[in-house]
Amino acid sequence: MKKLLLVSLVVFSISGYAQDCNTKITSSSTKKVLGKQVVNVNIMNIATQAFDRIDYTITSYDIYNKKVGEESFFWQVGSLTHPIKNGETLHDVHSSKHVGANSIKIEIDKVHYINGKKCGH
Repeated sequence: MKKLLLVSLVVFSISGYAQDCNTKITSSSTKKVLGKQVVNVNIMNIATQAFDRIDYTITSYDIYNKKVGEESFFWQVGSLTHPIKNGETLHDVHSSKHVGANSIKIEIDKVHYINGKKCGH
């Protein structure tokens, strides 16, 4: 019984990571605000190098867990934002075209690090 529990914990803890890009989705949500669907994504950098751009895809689902659609978003450093360093969390908010979505799933597509290296497809 102890071995089975240990395996379950390991599988659960790894599932939140985009392993090849050293990021972790710490939370995500979607809700309707002032008539618009809004998605909120929090992505932690667990790489040793800071990133200055990240591209990700959000898949939206309705209350019956039926896929409503997908959208691609990105975040990048701007005049008021700094690169996301190791251990820091990016808080990104976007308006979504999928009104009525009840839940979302995030997939990290690409990460660009400040040293010029890239990760993803």
